[in-house]
Amino acid sequence: MTTPKRTYTANDYQALFNDMGYPQGFQIYSGIASINAGFSAPNVPTYCFYGTGVDTPESFVYGSGFPDSAPSQVINGDGDGVVNLRSSEVCLKWRTEQQQQFGSRGFPGINHVKMVMSGDVLRAIDKVVLNV
Repeated sequence: MTTPKRTYTANDYQALFNDMGYPQGFQIYSGIASINAGFSAPNVPTYCFYGTGVDTPESFVYGSGFPDSAPSQVINGDGDGVVNLRSSEVCLKWRTEQQQQFGSRGFPGINHVKMVMSGDVLRAIDKVVLNV
């Protein structure tokens, strides 16, 4: 995220919340972040299915109205329209950690909501569940 004064990355949450005038936000974030820390392999059969090839918000540019205005520009990247590809593929790190069966597959052009309605996705789930 970029503002007229600074560019923030995932390593700048404390500064972002302070600059927004909401330091309590960092306290809340810190409490939640510890829950997801590590995000280790579940060691049960795991399959990661996700959509790709759909414009997905990845970065936001704010004008002088920050933080009280909408972004003046949204920069899209790859994903499913809601979740970006890098986040969807976080499970891929489990391939080497996982001691149980692991599989992953991206579905080009399938958006976040349509994942549960796509014939291709449902057939892939059937193959896993029914072992066909």
